[in-house]
Amino acid sequence: MNKNRHQYNALKKNIDFYKHSIKYNHVLAQQFVSLTYSLSSFKKKKIKSLVSPFFKTINFHSLKDAFAANRIVVTNVTNRADYVELINKYFEKSDDWDRVSLEELNFRFCFKIMNILQSVVFVFTRKLDLTFLQKLYISAHLSHYLNITDGLVSLFNHFNFNEKVYVPFNSAYDIETLLTQFFKSKGCKVIHISHALSYVNFKYDTVYDFINGENITAKNITVWGESSKLDLINNYNIGEDSIKICGNPKYPEKIINVSKEFSKCVVFLGRPIYDEYNIELIKLLNVIAKKYGIEFTIKPHPFSDFEKLNAASENGNISVVSGKETIFQLLNSGIYNFAISYNTTAYFEAMYYNLICLRFSVFENEVFHGLDDNFFDEVSFMKQLDKFKKIDIEQINADVSKTLIYNLGMGITEYLTMFN
Repeated sequence: MNKNRHQYNALKKNIDFYKHSIKYNHVLAQQFVSLTYSLSSFKKKKIKSLVSPFFKTINFHSLKDAFAANRIVVTNVTNRADYVELINKYFEKSDDWDRVSLEELNFRFCFKIMNILQSVVFVFTRKLDLTFLQKLYISAHLSHYLNITDGLVSLFNHFNFNEKVYVPFNSAYDIETLLTQFFKSKGCKVIHISHALSYVNFKYDTVYDFINGENITAKNITVWGESSKLDLINNYNIGEDSIKICGNPKYPEKIINVSKEFSKCVVFLGRPIYDEYNIELIKLLNVIAKKYGIEFTIKPHPFSDFEKLNAASENGNISVVSGKETIFQLLNSGIYNFAISYNTTAYFEAMYYNLICLRFSVFENEVFHGLDDNFFDEVSFMKQLDKFKKIDIEQINADVSKTLIYNLGMGITEYLTMFN
């Protein structure tokens, strides 16, 4: 465990504010990360942005309206196309649900002197290795979350949550950690849905990754396949009874028949924290494209620097898509006959669409349970292609099928009953 993680753990342990059945050290995880893993970015913040949360709350009337009209209410913090796509797939056979986008809710001015005083006194009397401005930053956000809780208490006063189900897209992060705890305290059934293979081991400590496991606030957790259940148990000590393998609606049962052609490749890059090595991969593919005539289409992460990645693709056989296309759209196009992935679960998704997917292993961080398909340079890349061209087709199809069931939950349909 590195220094940043120790600092994060210390903040979470010491800022253990509890009120209205809510543990606010879970809600403040994002702010703790800012002071430990992203301190350089924090130092650029202006005083106004540090103190403005003292005077803010969020209007949740649309959330109440959704609960009043539906049995199931889903929230999401980020309107990423692939996230919304997954949510819609989960509930496409239900007519008694609604989704509320939290990023679209309006902030309102709120001045509650007791929340301000309570937050400042609590934070500033803790024994914390923080500067004055850092303590002020935490105090402001704690006050902001107390403002939100007060609003929720008033808004849902006497609301009947009998048979209601709240489904946060990620109960481990941001405002959904507060909503999860609040609705649990009101007797509402809360179910955490997994949006990726988020609970794997990591070779190196990276921002936010561990939060997806250690900061889950829902009691009921759904995962896609057996691998995620075991990862939650082994990596985060979550009780087996809290976890249910539900499958992934994007991956119904199918017969796998992988392609053994290797002329057109779709490349799924890792998140922005891996951009240094994303660029290294693109430069390697420039060489391979020139030498072997393979066509590569690069799919950046939505939050990556598109212009920087595009600039690295200097060969006519390499194109970089804008980021608006989802992984599903690219794979479902039928254009590609193999794939490359880097620190992303698109590795498994490519296999579902009958593509051999090779993994770039330079600074590979996320430990997925997959096949023997890593490469790190031109020679190892061509060796992998040669191996898969010669491998018995029935054997590789069987291996891919087992891998997809174990990781993606291919063909498992328990999600249809999980929300009842």
